[in-house]
Amino acid sequence: KDIDLAISEQLSYSCKFWLDHLQEITDTPHELDELLSQFLEDKLVLWAEVTVCLGNLQDIGTLLKWIEVRIQLDR
Repeated sequence: KDIDLAISEQLSYSCKFWLDHLQEITDTPHELDELLSQFLEDKLVLWAEVTVCLGNLQDIGTLLKWIEVRIQLDR
């Protein structure tokens, strides 16, 4: 596909699997919270667009569930 030529293998992997890796984290440092918040504000739409172009839209519910659990752990 032409889109494969425009998106690097590293970016493709990152877009496809970052949620899987995020779910493996059980003890998140405060810095990760800040970086994730910044990513969600600045890059969430771009991530969704890239994954759609790759034909592999991720389930955003997975991310929302992870955030919900994380917030409950912080309380």
